[in-house]
Amino acid sequence: MLACPTDWTDFLIAIEVYRDGLARIEDRWEGRNERERRTDTAESLYAADLDLFGPGSLFELLCTARTRMGEDTLVKWLLAPASPREIQERHAALSELRDRLDLRDVHARAAKEAGLKLTVSSDAHSISAQNYVELGIGQARRGWLTKNDVVNTRTWKQVEKLRRKRA
Repeated sequence: MLACPTDWTDFLIAIEVYRDGLARIEDRWEGRNERERRTDTAESLYAADLDLFGPGSLFELLCTARTRMGEDTLVKWLLAPASPREIQERHAALSELRDRLDLRDVHARAAKEAGLKLTVSSDAHSISAQNYVELGIGQARRGWLTKNDVVNTRTWKQVEKLRRKRA
């Protein structure tokens, strides 16, 4: 069972994640996901005609990213057509990841409550899958982890200090 968060920051992040999810399910997503007006899309020949960006856009509907890096990746995918091979590779990566979720959000939360530190990675089994670290970050967020709970947000000196403390 998932316990109530004890840190208000964690609580507010969780509320935002679940409210956004409910809004998408209930078709109330317009105006919720675009945090700032994208200016890096002006060179696209078709972005304005297809309402890819801005209020009520495809980007706003699809984007669940919590970082600028995640948003930038989706922007890139929407603006640049993918080759059939790249589409097949993405589908294969998703199929591979679907059954390989190593740590679910409830387990991440339980680890946090137990005082354990976790690492976030792409869990890549191929070079092309290195870009999927955003999926690991999403799992950490759904588990209400903050950067203090994630070892690889620290400098090497801080990691060594943690390691000595645990030994």
